[in-house]
Amino acid sequence: MNQSDKAWLAGLSAMALWIWARDLAWLSQAAGTLPILVSLAWFTWLVSPWQLATTRRPISMLPLAASALLIVTGTISNLTILLAIAWALGLQAWINSRFQSQTRNKANRLLLLTVMAFPWMALDGDLVSTIFRLSAAQFSESIFSFIGFAVERSGTNLWIQGLPVTVNEACSGLGVLQAAMIAGVVLLEALVSKNNHFWMQVPLLIVAAWTANALRVIVISIAALTWGTEFAAGPFHTWGGMGVLLVVFGLSWGLIEWQQKRTTS
Repeated sequence: MNQSDKAWLAGLSAMALWIWARDLAWLSQAAGTLPILVSLAWFTWLVSPWQLATTRRPISMLPLAASALLIVTGTISNLTILLAIAWALGLQAWINSRFQSQTRNKANRLLLLTVMAFPWMALDGDLVSTIFRLSAAQFSESIFSFIGFAVERSGTNLWIQGLPVTVNEACSGLGVLQAAMIAGVVLLEALVSKNNHFWMQVPLLIVAAWTANALRVIVISIAALTWGTEFAAGPFHTWGGMGVLLVVFGLSWGLIEWQQKRTTS
């Protein structure tokens, strides 16, 4: 790599640090947020071998212009997701100018992993959190009512057999959700990278993540009904996030395998 490549990477590194440091509110969810940094490691490893092109191609101005616009918009609106996309576009522009077509194609397909490497879910996730919490509460109400339990619900607050269960911010599992999405993208690359169905499968990850989150609320509620609220709100609740990640792995695998069999039959 020449000096211009090193300068480009230094600029991307500085921008990445700025995105992480500009709003430290994610520190309150650090245990669930910091693991998303593994996304860049996955990206680097899955794209390898990184094969440099023999001749340097001109850097496309379109992604750079889009990146600049997103930086301005993201800074004004305080939306980290826009800054993450801007960073990914800057990386994409450099990769497309310096590497062979095979490397470029893999990097472009996996660019979502670089967007996932920033704490936008923890910082911008209020709407997502509300949707996940409310829909999980509604789903839990339906399930417990179906099996014969006395259930009342007001927003995200449930009373199951008289036991109060609140689907609060911790139950939205946003940090775990983003880590689960990263895991799902890696899983997709492993299963469908050799055909054109990669991006068609991405919406399935959202379905799997929502289902896993709803199951988490149901399992914690059952634990509270069976062993008491102290047990459910203690280590069981804390380690439930890891259980969600494992469930998302399983659900993603099953959904993708089903889709693959459907498309080949």
